Amino acid sequence: MSQIHFILQGKGGVGKTLVSSIFAQHHKSSGKKILCLDTDPVNASFAGFKSLEVRPVQILQGSTIDPRQFDDLMEILLNAEVDVVVDTGASTFLPLTSYLEETDAISVLMAAGKQVLLHVVVTGGQSKDDTLTGLNGIAERIGSKAPIMRWVNEYFGQFAAADGIPLEKTGVYTAHRKKILSIVTIPERPAATFGRDISEMLTKKLTFDEAIACKDFNTMAKQRIKMTRDLLFKQLDEFSL
Repeated sequence: MSQIHFILQGKGGVGKTLVSSIFAQHHKSSGKKILCLDTDPVNASFAGFKSLEVRPVQILQGSTIDPRQFDDLMEILLNAEVDVVVDTGASTFLPLTSYLEETDAISVLMAAGKQVLLHVVVTGGQSKDDTLTGLNGIAERIGSKAPIMRWVNEYFGQFAAADGIPLEKTGVYTAHRKKILSIVTIPERPAATFGRDISEMLTKKLTFDEAIACKDFNTMAKQRIKMTRDLLFKQLDEFSL
């Protein structure tokens, strides 16, 4: 039974592509095959990871998102014989979630023997409230159809730094906790060392293993990238759908 993983969040610039790449890399490191799809019509950054062989999916009709193009995406998902990760852009979020809700597309995928999981990114810092709003909307609209895996990206600051309330104590979490399978945290690390290394790795569109093998990174930079990879992969090792 193949799995379909949608990476969703209405707020742009919060790490959806990072999450997509981490999940795909972990999958491949476990010896599993995965099909990577990029549906972002504005900034197809996931497709920049050449070693992940990401396939762009055309959803534009001219310069406008055409919801009927999601029919083609569904055909790809229904015919896939391996697991699939779908990276979505901020501009894709509303059209795609509306499509999934209005057409009951998740039920169609499940009837075809697919397991579906919704990965939702929330952050600390200034985007915290916006990402919680996005999570709430996903949980209310399509969260009854498929379980949710929450990713906490603390690159912009620790989630509870401003008000001291951890994710598990927020109203959004408590309202939807039965729909949430797991939480993966991308922890806040020193910006001048870990932060810079990961930023350079992402700018170059390198995977963790590629960065560790790259001569552009010195020994300690590679050590920090390895530590980050191992921390994230350990969390994903503990997850099962």
